[in-house]
Amino acid sequence: MKGKAFLLVLLIAVGAALWLAGCDHQEAGPVAPVAVEQSEILPDESEAFSELNISAEEVNAAGQLAYQEQVRENGEKNACVSVYLPYVSQLDSRWKNQSLGYNYNGTSTIGNQGCYLTCLVMLYQKWGYSSMTPPVLNNWSYQGQAHYAFSTSGNGDLIYYPQALQYGYMSRPTRFISSYNLIYNELAAGRPVVAQIRTATMPSHFVVIYAFNGTSYLVRDPLGQSSRPLYGTIVSLRVHGV
Repeated sequence: MKGKAFLLVLLIAVGAALWLAGCDHQEAGPVAPVAVEQSEILPDESEAFSELNISAEEVNAAGQLAYQEQVRENGEKNACVSVYLPYVSQLDSRWKNQSLGYNYNGTSTIGNQGCYLTCLVMLYQKWGYSSMTPPVLNNWSYQGQAHYAFSTSGNGDLIYYPQALQYGYMSRPTRFISSYNLIYNELAAGRPVVAQIRTATMPSHFVVIYAFNGTSYLVRDPLGQSSRPLYGTIVSLRVHGV
C-alpha cells in the first residue's frame, strides 16, 4: 500500500514538472520572426477583397455624417481626425526612373507604376522605419529571392502585399474594409486607410487616406501631392499592419 502511495506521489510530481515545463515554454521570450509562406497569410474569407465602386462624393458625405455625430457628442475641436503619416512621392527624381520589381519587359518604373509601393513606404515610415524609401522596398531580397515584395507572374511589377509587409522579418496583417462608413472610425483609432481608386485616366491608382477635415477625406497621393481631397471612384479600402 505504501509502495502504491509512493508511486502515486511520484507520478503527480513528474506530471507537475512537465506541466511547469510546458508553461515555461509557452511564456518564453520572443524568438526571431520567420517569414510566412504566401499560402499561409491570405486574407480571411470574411475580409476578402470586393469592389466597392463608390464615388468620392458619397464617401465624403458619409464622413460628414460621422463628423457631425462627433460634434454633437464631443464638440467641434475633437471631431476632425488626422493620423500622422510622412509623405513620399513616387515621382521623386532620386528614384522615379528606377525599374519596378522584376519588370520583365522594361516598361515599368517607380514613377509610372509605383503608387502602391510608395503607399506602403509611407506606412513603413509611420511604423518607425525612417530609412525606408521606394528603392529599399523595391529592391529588398530575402531567402534568395530578388524583389521579394513582388509577384513573379506577368511583368513582375505587381506587389504581393503579404510579402511586402514582411520587411524586417515580421508578418503584418491586412484587413479589407467592406464599408466606406468605417473609414472615419479607422482614422479615429489612428489607422490610415489605403484606398484603391479609379479615374477616367487611371484604371487603378493607390492613395492613403490620413485625415478628415470636416468636409472631405484627405489623402497622401504618391503622384506628387502631399495632401488633397479624396477623388475618383473608390474600388477598395484596406488597413495594413494593424
